[in-house]
Amino acid sequence: MVLGYFGKTPAAPDPEVVRIAARQLGLEPTTEMVIDINERDPKKGIAAARKMLEEAGLPVNDENIFIAAACGPKGIIFLKGEATVSVRKQGVKKEAPAPAAEPPAWPAITVDYTISRI
Repeated sequence: MVLGYFGKTPAAPDPEVVRIAARQLGLEPTTEMVIDINERDPKKGIAAARKMLEEAGLPVNDENIFIAAACGPKGIIFLKGEATVSVRKQGVKKEAPAPAAEPPAWPAITVDYTISRI
């Protein structure tokens, strides 16, 4: 961010930090907007995504263009159905059935009803 590739810092960055970042990243500081820099990159954008889809023999539609543009080659692998899921999934644990309820401790009461016509 201090080099200007991801927006601007709230205050002017320390020149020493900018110098160190430029040396470590191999980039020069810029005041140009990031979108303008990305527009010049032939590997980014809708045209590059369309080209990747056509080369892979995949349908060119809005959804696939978005996936290809956002994810690059990994998106193409996903769209081909060749992607592997690298998330460990725990099996569903079945809970043991609850033990049967015991009958109440007090004695059962029985009532004998007799209905007669008068």
